[in-house]
Amino acid sequence: MKRKRKSCCFILDSRRRFLAILLIICPIIWFISLPFRSSSISSTSIDTFLNSTICGRLIRYPDVKLTNKELIQLRNESSAFFSISNGCNLFEEQKHVSSEELTYPLAFTILVHENLEQLDFLLRTIYRPYNYYCIHVDLKSPLSLYQGIVERSKCVTNIFLPETRLNVSWGRFSVLEAEHSCQKVLLKKSKQWKYYFNLAGSDIPLKTNYEMVKILKLYNHQNDITSLPFYFKHRHKNSRLPSSISLPLYKGEFHVLLTRQAVEFVHNNSRVADLYNFLNGTEVPDEHFYSIINRWKETPGFYPHDHDLSPISFMTRYKIWHDRPETRLCHGGYVRTICVFNYQDLWHLATSPHFFGNKIPFGQDRIVPYCMTKYLDIRNRMKEERNEFSMIDEEFYKNLKNVRYGRKKLSQ
Repeated sequence: MKRKRKSCCFILDSRRRFLAILLIICPIIWFISLPFRSSSISSTSIDTFLNSTICGRLIRYPDVKLTNKELIQLRNESSAFFSISNGCNLFEEQKHVSSEELTYPLAFTILVHENLEQLDFLLRTIYRPYNYYCIHVDLKSPLSLYQGIVERSKCVTNIFLPETRLNVSWGRFSVLEAEHSCQKVLLKKSKQWKYYFNLAGSDIPLKTNYEMVKILKLYNHQNDITSLPFYFKHRHKNSRLPSSISLPLYKGEFHVLLTRQAVEFVHNNSRVADLYNFLNGTEVPDEHFYSIINRWKETPGFYPHDHDLSPISFMTRYKIWHDRPETRLCHGGYVRTICVFNYQDLWHLATSPHFFGNKIPFGQDRIVPYCMTKYLDIRNRMKEERNEFSMIDEEFYKNLKNVRYGRKKLSQ
């Protein structure tokens, strides 16, 4: 009798665990897919791509199982695609450019330390002649990488390299220094760009440029920066807090979305300068800098509330940390506790509402960037054929907490 009770209890516990997992995963999947549910357009090139190609099936359907033959075919296709000579061919102009994009240029910093081929992919997908780009190449990178990037910058007039290169180390102040040097270049080169992204070489875009502009115009001049209270002083134990900086400190992601006004504020405000100098010599300063600044009321586009790394709030970057509920979605394993996406993650990566995906290194999986390039190319062609066609669910972005807060500020 006791054995039966034990087995019954075990079954009940198992069912409860299963239900708990469903309660966590189902809302995540629902929210991730929501912004792109407008793809119910029938008989389009998008539908053809999603239904009749291997990449399309991986994007449209969760848990697709590829045969060995299909996987080999896809790997061969991606290898052939990225083996094509790049150089100045990366910067071929699109046939049709919307007036919205021309009048709403964006700025990007890219911190690079390896893999010219992956940078070529990133430039191919995000480059537009009316945007602005600054690339910092780590001082310890191979000379061939630096020379290759210099050659590519000579092809166009809107890609820049800072005069000084730094030896950048993860978790050190050099990360902020390298980005700061690029921000100064971008501010100097143009007064026109509206929003700023800081990218890593292993990021990939999840939206077309037109889609990004459409979303950013809804943002009510708000930044998108994760920020949570941080009470552990060991990171800053050897530094004395300036009188202009008050506790608590805050922590978040280094990857941010900033208005131009916010970038100008970062470089012209004395309180920001105090914080910048205070963080020099502390641990992982890049995870604190923007998260603290964006809490200040004087910061353009500020947000005074907690802003968590969530698949339904922080849109700047799609990444999955090992300790979050979404961790069950990750198939590619973890590096430094962050998911490294592979082709089995395409269904939630490609349909997420975020601007960029983080941690897709070429050394691990080229299928993801290959399939995303194909998907973005299809959407760009649809925009050209269908007069500013967009798959964006505007209501989703209008209802983001920081966006609603920006709308409230504008109405006051």
